[in-house]
Amino acid sequence: MNNRQETNVALVAGATGIVGQQLIRALTAQHWQVISLSRQRQPDQGQSDLLSVDLLDQQQSNRVLSALTQVTHIFYSAWLNAPDIGPRW
Repeated sequence: MNNRQETNVALVAGATGIVGQQLIRALTAQHWQVISLSRQRQPDQGQSDLLSVDLLDQQQSNRVLSALTQVTHIFYSAWLNAPDIGPRW
């Protein structure tokens, strides 16, 4: 018996931006399940699985993302208009 997950589940960071929105459209057209991430929740983006999380906040990220065990792929399409801050760990 094959216990492999049949559905691709994408976690898309930067989901409310221009690139993120287009990526989500492309993935859903290919029948992917999509979980969207955005630093700030945008009103009515038409994304039912939109989670608000600041990925630079380690505690909040751990709290919000730890339950997402079904994710098979991660897409980072966010843009940060700031000098290179490097890792915070």
